[in-house]
Amino acid sequence: MVLSGYLFAKITRKRPLNYVKFLRARAVRLLPLLLAVILIVVIIEYIKSGGLPALEKLRDSFYGILLPTLPNGGWSITVEFHFYLIFPMILLMERNFPFSSLIFVFVGFLIRIGVLHYYGEAAVQDIAYWTIIGRIDQFIFGILTAYYLNSLSGRNWLAIVAGVSILFLYAAFDRLGGFYSNAEFPEIWIFLLTLEGICYSILIGWYDQSFRFKDTGFSGLIAKVGSASYSIYLLHVFFVFRIARLVNEYVISLDNFYVAFLACVICFLPVAGLSWLSYRYYELWWVRFRKPYIEKEI
Repeated sequence: MVLSGYLFAKITRKRPLNYVKFLRARAVRLLPLLLAVILIVVIIEYIKSGGLPALEKLRDSFYGILLPTLPNGGWSITVEFHFYLIFPMILLMERNFPFSSLIFVFVGFLIRIGVLHYYGEAAVQDIAYWTIIGRIDQFIFGILTAYYLNSLSGRNWLAIVAGVSILFLYAAFDRLGGFYSNAEFPEIWIFLLTLEGICYSILIGWYDQSFRFKDTGFSGLIAKVGSASYSIYLLHVFFVFRIARLVNEYVISLDNFYVAFLACVICFLPVAGLSWLSYRYYELWWVRFRKPYIEKEI
């Protein structure tokens, strides 16, 4: 979410946005693989459980336009879509009134506080984690970093502070019960993703401004992983739990965190390789239909 806000703001900062072409470009980039994944999920459900459960999966996918019901982590695509709807307004506000988009952060805070007060812990967790109401902060901080924090190059100390802050934030979050239980301190969902967004925006801005990137070597490898990241994101769900179960039962117990982490790194490689094939031979075929959505500098 932070990276999306940062990149779109950086690309369009001094150039007008053709909104229709922007939406078309995002649809061409995201929909083909998403629709293919939905089809695979429905087919798998039909084979496992029959026609009615498969139709229910298909119905849930249609609800994904408004609700976080898309399969394989597709809920985040719903959040992205909702961000796209207000993105031109955010750009217009920032070009005329610097930092004015912080009003969205403020409104998000008020809504989350109200939901916690009237509906309780489960409701505020749901809207904070799964919807634009909680995630808007991350888009906004990504945008503000691209607009105003142009002096992060070489600020290694600040990047270290941001990285360590995330570790401490989630260590505390884990001690409070983690994702599945925060009954002792449900207020954490009011500001958790906001703090995360601030830290990630600093790290992204520092990384982007501090290094010169090449298409070869380690930088080139990271770029390839980045190119295939959408396929990695949507396809890994088909494999990750099965791989974990097989490793745990037939190779080594995954009870130890560090063993599990090492197993994740090793098992990531074949999943990334398969995802690269998906990107190279499926996603790229659709990408050619995209059209530029930014015009000359203003």
